[in-house]
Amino acid sequence: MRSDLLLVVLSLKKIGFLNPETFKLLDAPPRSFFSAAIRNLEKMAAVTPESTISPLGLKMLEYPIEPFSAFCLASHFPC
Repeated sequence: MRSDLLLVVLSLKKIGFLNPETFKLLDAPPRSFFSAAIRNLEKMAAVTPESTISPLGLKMLEYPIEPFSAFCLASHFPC
């Protein structure tokens, strides 16, 4: 069973990997999974069209929860 790649992609972008598909994973998922994660992060405005992490994406990483829930908290309670 595969886990969601949203958090993996967001974390990799935070540390400077603009193209997370090239990161060497032991059991790498198909590239289409990475593409889907990037599209979802762009829809949430966590990643910019230039493929960098946005201020909202950085805020989302502060919450120790899955990215969709972090998006709800970070976008509605911008503390």
